[in-house]
Amino acid sequence: SASDKHYTGPDSNDIWCLRVKPTSARENSCVYTNFTFENLAYVDFYYAAYGSYTGTTLKVYYSIDNGATWVYTNQSFAVGSTSTYGRAYINQTAACMVKFVFENESSGATSSLDQISFFVSE
Repeated sequence: SASDKHYTGPDSNDIWCLRVKPTSARENSCVYTNFTFENLAYVDFYYAAYGSYTGTTLKVYYSIDNGATWVYTNQSFAVGSTSTYGRAYINQTAACMVKFVFENESSGATSSLDQISFFVSE
């Protein structure tokens, strides 16, 4: 919709993005991979608030046990009203999953995630 903040760079299709919406205020929402990466160095992505709903923090986690436990990467991103580039360093040699968590302090804000790229080291 027009309220989504797409990544609009040269390699973008400018049509789709992932919208993450909590079901109530003060509730976190997330999306994670259902596959693993070995030797995952970092993840690049773009993130933004949906419409004018700001006040969310994006945090990145990884799991090396198929999602049984998640490790916080100590990297967080303030979600604002424009599409913003982010990079989260994972640096895991073990096969791991990645999770993006949108933490809502009070608003229950909807957020967008776009142009996710996973980089593995050799």
